[in-house]
Amino acid sequence: MKSVFAVFIAGILLVSAAGIAGGIPKYNAVRVAIDMPATHYGPGDEFWMNVETLTLSGQPIDCRLVIMLQIYDSFYLYPGWNSCGPPDFNMDWEDVTVQDEVRVIFNPVTFPDDLSITIDGLQFAAVCASEHWEIISNIDRVYWSIGP
Repeated sequence: MKSVFAVFIAGILLVSAAGIAGGIPKYNAVRVAIDMPATHYGPGDEFWMNVETLTLSGQPIDCRLVIMLQIYDSFYLYPGWNSCGPPDFNMDWEDVTVQDEVRVIFNPVTFPDDLSITIDGLQFAAVCASEHWEIISNIDRVYWSIGP
């Protein structure tokens, strides 16, 4: 079964291809990297998330930063963290000017010492796109989990 994110990215690629001469998206303008202290978080562990963006040309680039959180079969988009599943696919993104920087997405928090829930298969994904939804960066993914 394809994830909604895969369908979402495929949709962006199709829209991108339709609006680009030759139909080939430019993946080489921006580098995106998700930074987290770990991929598994247990009792007392510190959690935070940053997204690093780097312009490969050295010049500032205006674009849309799309960050997705997947929890099981539910998908949420930054910055509002609204659900983006069917039927409405509430798209959300941040208009940014990439200038080699680190964006704080989640400030540090510490999981409680009595943490008893377990959630596996969580995912963050990040990508930059032009205003016409041409993907202009890599797609970075981090799979992570919570539990004692």
